[in-house]
Amino acid sequence: MYVYEQAFKESVRLILEIENQWLRIHDLIGHDLSPHHSAMVLKELVRLIEMLDRSDIKAKLLQELSNAQQRAVKVKSLGLLDEDSFNEFNYSCESVSKKLAVSSRVLSKALLEDPLLSSLFYKQETIYSSFYCDTWRWQPEEEKKLQISYWLDKLGTIHQAIRLIMWIIRASAQFKTVKIESGFYRDSMIGKDIVDVTLVRINCENANIHPTVSIAKHWVALTLYESAWQGGAYVSESQKTNIDVGVAICI
Repeated sequence: MYVYEQAFKESVRLILEIENQWLRIHDLIGHDLSPHHSAMVLKELVRLIEMLDRSDIKAKLLQELSNAQQRAVKVKSLGLLDEDSFNEFNYSCESVSKKLAVSSRVLSKALLEDPLLSSLFYKQETIYSSFYCDTWRWQPEEEKKLQISYWLDKLGTIHQAIRLIMWIIRASAQFKTVKIESGFYRDSMIGKDIVDVTLVRINCENANIHPTVSIAKHWVALTLYESAWQGGAYVSESQKTNIDVGVAICI
């Protein structure tokens, strides 16, 4: 099952990108860490540092944690969240917000305190030319995974904040099955406020299908494209056949 998500709010889009980057790193370390794969992990860690180095990320996380609590009230009113879960969620948001508030203004600092990551981030060394990187890459696999876990643990509060924010957004709408005819579908938003749309999720079983989502006035429009190799070239064309997909419009 392939789930595609498109955010329609800048802060949520940034948070979603950080979450995806986090998952990408965990996916890499879930496999054997050969010297080559170790270099890939370092590259992804540096990319994560770049995302967290923005001076406004902390403020956006704190604001979205506050929004998450307001969103939880709406989700509860829709019957998608029971009283105990609602109270537990609010407590978690408040606890994480306090921890995040006293952290460094720039969230990348926790990782930049490490000499190796700092050197790679500031381009003083490159992954494939650094003697220190080579030494790190050829360590036993267990030691490398332990080191990566140590680095990621430094970002525990950030990860908790992201999980809370994205969980309540996703919980605000359940997938409904819709028929996509000739690669196009649109959902009427009449009676709803289009500015409330935060995230659109598409559930499709075919990984070759790539949706694009747009919103305008009273409509959410979905177009499906299918990718394939033809004559040694990659092509992406509008989906011709009718298929069923799951659509969730999250507030």
